[in-house]
Amino acid sequence: MKSRRGLLWVAGATLLVTGAALGWRWSQRGGQAAEEEFSPYVVGSEPGDARSVVCARGILKCADTWPAVAGIRGRLTELVPQGTAVRKGDVLFRIDDTTAREEIENNETSLQTAELSLVRLDAEYQLTDFRQTQNVLLSDARLKHAELEERLELEEPDARERRLMDIAEELARLDVEDAQDEYERESRMLAKGYIAASGLESYEQKLANAKATLAEQQLQNRLKRKGATAERRVELRMNVQRAANRKEVAEARKARRIADIVARQDAERKSRERLLYLQRHNEEELAKATVTAPMDGVFMVETYRDWSTGGALKEIAVGDEKWAFDLIGSVIDPAQMEVSLVVHETDFHRLRAGLPVEVTLPAVPDKVFRGTLKRLGAIGRDRNHVDPTGILGGDSEISMFNAVIALESEGMRFHPGMSALVTIIVSDGADRLLIPRAAVSRQPDGSFAARLPGGQPRTLTGRYHNEMYFQVEAGLERGETIEISRRRGAAL
Repeated sequence: MKSRRGLLWVAGATLLVTGAALGWRWSQRGGQAAEEEFSPYVVGSEPGDARSVVCARGILKCADTWPAVAGIRGRLTELVPQGTAVRKGDVLFRIDDTTAREEIENNETSLQTAELSLVRLDAEYQLTDFRQTQNVLLSDARLKHAELEERLELEEPDARERRLMDIAEELARLDVEDAQDEYERESRMLAKGYIAASGLESYEQKLANAKATLAEQQLQNRLKRKGATAERRVELRMNVQRAANRKEVAEARKARRIADIVARQDAERKSRERLLYLQRHNEEELAKATVTAPMDGVFMVETYRDWSTGGALKEIAVGDEKWAFDLIGSVIDPAQMEVSLVVHETDFHRLRAGLPVEVTLPAVPDKVFRGTLKRLGAIGRDRNHVDPTGILGGDSEISMFNAVIALESEGMRFHPGMSALVTIIVSDGADRLLIPRAAVSRQPDGSFAARLPGGQPRTLTGRYHNEMYFQVEAGLERGETIEISRRRGAAL
């Protein structure tokens, strides 16, 4: 037992001595390494890459693009080949317009029939209105006659009318006396043989007529003075009612027949309006069957997945049937390009429209193109859903924002779909005092410090500018000398 404890004590002592020796040797080597890793650096002597930038990858697209969309449903009968240079007004494609032309011809016949029907109905309206108006006027005249008859028979004669009645009766009596005198004179002439018996007949008839007229006038005067009987009053009232009813029936018949014709006219006009609308629509469809280029450029035919052949990528071709508003192709201007890209959510708030951009294209090596941040999206989406160069599926849980770069092509023509490397210059750093990040270390209290010649630390105020430089806001001036360590973050 004692021998085992002795062995453990010896082993521990040996380890302690060995550790102390190794620590001394490491400290000696560390001191030598520190002297070798520090070198003087003049603050502000070389700005280096002091710019603050955001780098991304994007895809070239045409800034000026006009979609060529089918206006009607049908089969393509003509289509400009892929990549054809076109001028404004050139035909891009045509769609079969046979159906539209047939409908236009059929509608023209229907329109002519509708116009003739309206002319016939107008003539019928004029004739019916004239006839029914005459019937109403006749009924109104009969009603007025019945009312006048009733009023005349029911009114009692006044003094003037009674005087006229007496005068009429007296005149009738005088006519009888005159006729009687003539008849007696002629009778004496007959008795003396001066005239024939036939010559007396006219005087006899004249006397008889005068007596009848007197009797009729006397009867009328008696009736007027006596007034109409109850039966006559009822008869006169019924005559007025019948005449009024006939007038109402005539007016109702006229209104009914006129309304019937007007309803048929309205229906015919609506039918004509519908035909006119269809005619205009068909003419518009006929015009949409031919699509022309809205500007000078290059026509790019749209591609699609043909799932009937396993999802092969095909170009739209003559003979394909298309629906209205299907995209057939686009007219692009290769001289006006832009870059579509996405930026990381950590860089979004550093960016703004109008920032300068440098663009390099793998297809055009050793040349840097200039550009401007034209547009920056405001709503972030998952990176795998918006990255134009991304090929991954699913969600990355990292938000990205769309951006568009206006590219200065310097007269060169590019093909849409080319990849581009984009450097957005957030700040050029010209007015900043920057030192390498290797010259800055963190103090135990979290502050920043730089090493002065001799090893003394100098407390700094500032922040990391980018992955290469630290921006000094206070603590150093241009021209001062500090020591920079090749090993970033070395202890002071």
